[in-house]
Amino acid sequence: MKKSIIVCGVIVCALFGLACQKTPDKPIVIGKNSEQLIEKATETDSTTSAVENSDRITGAPENYQADLTNPQGNLLIHVDAAIEVPAVQAMSVARIIPREFTSEDVQRLYDTFCAGATSIGPDPVLTRAFQLRVYQNYLDMRKANVYPDMQYGSMEAFDEAIAEFMQGIDALPEEFTPTEPDFSFHSHGSASCYAARSNELVSQISVRNADGLSSASYYRDIYERNFIDGLRGSATDSFSLMQDPRYVSPMLDIDAARSIAIDAAASIGLKDCSIAAERKTCLWDITSTVPTDTLKGAYEFILTPTIHGVPFTYANGEANNQNDQSNQYDKPWYYEKVRVIVDNDGLNSFVWDAPYQSIDPITENASLLPYLQIQSIFEQMMPITFHHYNADDLTATCSVNISRITLGYMRIKEQNVQGSGLIVPVWDFFGSYYRSDDPAGNTPQGSDGYESLLTINAIDGSIIDRETGF
Repeated sequence: MKKSIIVCGVIVCALFGLACQKTPDKPIVIGKNSEQLIEKATETDSTTSAVENSDRITGAPENYQADLTNPQGNLLIHVDAAIEVPAVQAMSVARIIPREFTSEDVQRLYDTFCAGATSIGPDPVLTRAFQLRVYQNYLDMRKANVYPDMQYGSMEAFDEAIAEFMQGIDALPEEFTPTEPDFSFHSHGSASCYAARSNELVSQISVRNADGLSSASYYRDIYERNFIDGLRGSATDSFSLMQDPRYVSPMLDIDAARSIAIDAAASIGLKDCSIAAERKTCLWDITSTVPTDTLKGAYEFILTPTIHGVPFTYANGEANNQNDQSNQYDKPWYYEKVRVIVDNDGLNSFVWDAPYQSIDPITENASLLPYLQIQSIFEQMMPITFHHYNADDLTATCSVNISRITLGYMRIKEQNVQGSGLIVPVWDFFGSYYRSDDPAGNTPQGSDGYESLLTINAIDGSIIDRETGF
């Protein structure tokens, strides 16, 4: 049943046993102590006993409809969402740490994705044909009377670079020199292998160990590497490029593309994972000054780990931000995931971030709050999430639309414990929002479908910041 609610700040704390108080200036964060959370998760009261009349975990209904607003009336929150819960009767909690990549991982990636190509070593001498691809971009920019201002301070400096480039182009080799691949890591924690598919097309395996920011990548064409890496932090930019009239949608059927992504993960031995997100994307740098008549479209698939078939929920954001109270233990730590890009030619790239290893399986039957209590927390906290609009003298408005609610897993950092995290069940409320004072224009934020506007710990009801990871 749909309901309309005016949310007043003075009723916020009833569920948490706190005294009523003035609406806070920032979202409330509670219950962040790891030991208290574990104690709560392992309580003897089981999830199913609290919801005896439901065959869905936590007693969650199939959908939720509501309209919320703040007392000022300039924040409108519309909810019309399907509620997605896993078909299980219990969920787990475990303690994990990051896992480093090994030379065996590097070799497995190379043998899987570069089979049939010619190894040209970790630091190859590039061919004339390969460099001419770069030169063509220079010519296109010069013809359009633009230059890459991040590299050159003026058009004159750019012209000098082009002239110097042309002087040396004839001295470059016509073919790559075959070299045995090297799968070892250098002292700075990285390994790299290049493989030539032709004299102008080069693939790369690039692996880096960096605590929680470790990453292992395959790029079919290193010329497109910057586009792929840019997707990590600019999914919304890529989505906006798809609205550009120059965007060319992939011709490959999405079912065929999905099969390629699943096969790629299986081929390197990733078994306990599943597709948590899929969408079209654009392989182009939104800041590029290179003129182009077409923007290449592709499919992007995000695979995340699963526990007994239940996936980690994917949401935009990388948990590599530090808040104002960050300390030596609050280090950036990517969420483990595999990003697979598939275009009309097949597998374009494969990027595996931050694998983990379990060191302490705490419980396989965590005590979860009933869904209705989670819903009540959402109704109280969601207006506070957009606290900017609670000012009485503000004329700007904000419209929020919640379209999907999911229960899944998330890794949170353990505060004051360096390099350790907990896997916990969480509720995510996905949607989009439009701000009348947004300088970016009329496109709602979160239109790609993977923007979690509120994440609630399913065990204790605390609010989790996905950008910081706790």
